[in-house]
Amino acid sequence: PARSAFVVGHGALAEALRHKWPHSSGDIAVFAGPARELFLFAHSRAADLDAGRLGILAVTEMGGHHGIDRAVHPEQGGTTGLAKALAAEFPKAWVRALDLDAEEDIAPRVRHADAELKVDRSLVEVGRNAKGRIVVRTIEAGTTDTKIPTLAPHSVILVTGGARGITAEILKALAPQKPILILLG
Repeated sequence: PARSAFVVGHGALAEALRHKWPHSSGDIAVFAGPARELFLFAHSRAADLDAGRLGILAVTEMGGHHGIDRAVHPEQGGTTGLAKALAAEFPKAWVRALDLDAEEDIAPRVRHADAELKVDRSLVEVGRNAKGRIVVRTIEAGTTDTKIPTLAPHSVILVTGGARGITAEILKALAPQKPILILLG
């Protein structure tokens, strides 16, 4: 489907993307910038994301492969993580975390972003570079060690974020040792 895009962010890539999408509004926000700015933008547009009226293409430049073999800019992983969280939080919204190769010329990177906007259904975490498109998916691989760490008596565990998913599983495994749990968020 044809999507109208607009660019949020700053830097050389954002400016090049603005030449492709010069509008200040549209269906998809093509985001280039740090995770904190993505968070603030998403927070300000939460109602539109929740209703599915707005989508986000969060662009990073870690090599086109999300740092699987090497991370050129590992600090940008926070943007990918936040995009994945936004996709879970706003299931009606079209959300994608697109990783590009910063060593490619700017024109192919803009073409990669344009091509990704045309992909209707995909997992969130994708990468594009001169070699093509990749999709990152999580697989269940089991544990690498079955040993549960032994906590000192009266241990205090501070847990930030949601106490669900893997966090809940870890806490369940540690609970028989009766630590003091402080849950935030």
